[in-house]
Amino acid sequence: MADQLAQWVIEKQGGDKLLRNPSTDIPFKEDFIQELFFIAINIICQEHNIDISREARASNGRIEFKFSQGHNSRVHLEIKLSNNKNLNLGYQKQLPEYMVSEKISKGIYLVISFSLEEMQKVDELKKLCLDQKYRTLDIQVIEVDAQKKLPPSKLR
Repeated sequence: MADQLAQWVIEKQGGDKLLRNPSTDIPFKEDFIQELFFIAINIICQEHNIDISREARASNGRIEFKFSQGHNSRVHLEIKLSNNKNLNLGYQKQLPEYMVSEKISKGIYLVISFSLEEMQKVDELKKLCLDQKYRTLDIQVIEVDAQKKLPPSKLR
């Protein structure tokens, strides 16, 4: 739910502008975007009685977001920019290890792209397979297109 809402707001409601410095038009860093996501989604989670934990300890690190509605309904969410040098590693190793350590079977790997070239990296990522030991995990890769959008009046 949160991932699809973020995707809709960024791709269709002008939210891509919130991900860039208004003075320079340069995309913000990953940690800033993660914090922005947390602020925006926290209100929705409260309304739906969903607990959201930011930087929750998992395995030997910290997962960006853990959503839960009781012990049996939990999801891990990892947000990466598609230009992150560890993009593939995050999908193939990092998120699955966090999930295994917490006995969580559902995960979301939310990837934000700011250019066509970056979107091609995500296409390649989607072709990767998880290691055999992670095959029982349900990880959904969601790509968010944060490229600058032309207003409808300027589309040709």
